[in-house]
Amino acid sequence: MPSRDFSHAVMSNAAEARERANDMLREARHRAEPALNQVMDYARQEGDMLAEAVGTQLRRAGQAVRADPVPAIVGALGVALLASLLLSRRRR
Repeated sequence: MPSRDFSHAVMSNAAEARERANDMLREARHRAEPALNQVMDYARQEGDMLAEAVGTQLRRAGQAVRADPVPAIVGALGVALLASLLLSRRRR
């Protein structure tokens, strides 16, 4: 019988913990919503300007790569090697 009491207590505690976690999630969502709405409004207002700036930078980068592709190739290889090192450390 003690094992049944223990399992019942564990199940009860698990249910209570799940309810509290759901309550905390709802509260966090409620608190974060106004800030997220502000960010979305700002992104909508400034999105066109940001897209134009990004496009300008991409055009400049494209012209620079056409003029001298070696730095872009070296950078891509560096990123690939760094990614390889980071991923190989996770497997260990």
